[in-house]
Amino acid sequence: MFNKVIKTLLVEDNPGDARLVKEALLDAQDADFEVIHFDRLRPALDLLEKEEIDIILLDLSLPDENGLKTLYRTHSAAPNVPIVVLTGLADHELAVKALQEGAQDYLVKGQAESDLLSRSIRYAIERAQILAARKESEEKYRTLTDDVLDSSMVGIFIIDANSNVVWVNKSVELYFGISREQIIGKDKKDLVEEKIKYIFEDPEDFKLKSLSYHDDKSQVQKFECHILEGKNIEERWLQHSSQPIYSGLYTGGRIEHYTDITERKKYEERQLQLVNQLEKANVDLKNLSELKSRFVSMVSHEFRTPLTAIFAASDLLKRYNDRMTQEQKSMRLDKIQREIKHMVQLLEDILVIGRAEAGKFPFKPEFIDIKDICHDIIEEVKVTYNSTHEIIFSYNNYKGKIYADEKIIRHITTNLLSNAIKYSKQGSTVLFSLDFSENLIFVFKDQGIGIPQEELKNMFEPFHRATNVGDVYGTGLGLAIVKKAIEAHNGNIEVDSKIGIGTTFTVSIPIVNSN
Repeated sequence: MFNKVIKTLLVEDNPGDARLVKEALLDAQDADFEVIHFDRLRPALDLLEKEEIDIILLDLSLPDENGLKTLYRTHSAAPNVPIVVLTGLADHELAVKALQEGAQDYLVKGQAESDLLSRSIRYAIERAQILAARKESEEKYRTLTDDVLDSSMVGIFIIDANSNVVWVNKSVELYFGISREQIIGKDKKDLVEEKIKYIFEDPEDFKLKSLSYHDDKSQVQKFECHILEGKNIEERWLQHSSQPIYSGLYTGGRIEHYTDITERKKYEERQLQLVNQLEKANVDLKNLSELKSRFVSMVSHEFRTPLTAIFAASDLLKRYNDRMTQEQKSMRLDKIQREIKHMVQLLEDILVIGRAEAGKFPFKPEFIDIKDICHDIIEEVKVTYNSTHEIIFSYNNYKGKIYADEKIIRHITTNLLSNAIKYSKQGSTVLFSLDFSENLIFVFKDQGIGIPQEELKNMFEPFHRATNVGDVYGTGLGLAIVKKAIEAHNGNIEVDSKIGIGTTFTVSIPIVNSN
């Protein structure tokens, strides 16, 4: 038996039915009832705002409200108070709908005997108490779950079977820069299309991957995605993981996780950089080893030849000095001087290329008259190589002195003009032109042996010489020095060559005029 008086609100407009219910409750043996009766819904709702009621006995057909609306309004006014619906014999279908909409029970008017009515009321109250306790427990569990998941650094989406987002945690707000109010309740497809995809490095790729589960509900997804820095958003890498929900309230939906893998990606990037640096170091080491081999080979050959000539000339002077004419002695001494000059030039070239490789190529620009310098170089080269070539020198748009490094200009001009003479027949024509425009353009064009096409890409490597040079003297350093000299001037060089026809070198260097 209930140990307190059950405060009962009866809402019934038929006086006879109301009297029968009151009598039945007064006759009940297992509980005491205090009955408050209204024949309209409005005053009953007013009472519910002021007083606590244990049970409501509700007729759904009242003068001021009718049908399920009566139930809705009553339940809205007192959501925690159990409702037993009073119906007529013909209202069975309506009574069932009322149960589906939240009523605890229903009774047919005129058939509600004292014990049945009392038992129905007590059971309704007990069920309501059980439901309230369960709701409180679920709310506590949900609050606990929300707190735990909210503290997680993994971004979490819960999506129902209709693709609507029903819950996200705080990490989603942090990663995506969008508040929960802008996410929860939204269709996931619309949310991705209208807001989320634009924060990613590849928006369309993210959209395609993150929504592909629509085509296969059982699909488990995993992919990496890159968020770019933006307003209220940090750059980060996320690991997306998504899987179906197989039970519970959101069966048929999905749960998505976004794990921050930024530090891992940074580590992988650093590892990749180290691997690339190691590979480059290995390539450089291999190139250095090949360069060393070519250097040793070149030096042993280039120094042996002049040293042998010097030794032979000096030995002849020593042995037959008293028998030689003055002219013969001068010839031997000239030979020794030429070979020494050759060795000194070779050492100078080696030092220059060494400084260039170390990034210490000297660059000391000043205002110089390059036209006069080129005239001097032409005469020097012709004397040095005893040349009978016809060197045609021309220049266009001459603008006076320019700001350049004379030593570097001499390196470039002397080497390229020397090559044009060395690798073409005596008496052939060499064209040498200067064009003073926005850049200073040098063009050296010969009618020589040419360079094989497959070797053009290596022509500026130190100690490299074309395979068709024969016994023409050279160290393989000249073009390497030219390239470094041009780079020191922020210029560039191009070469066009055909075997047996000739070679053209074109050099372009930025210039600054003196006026």
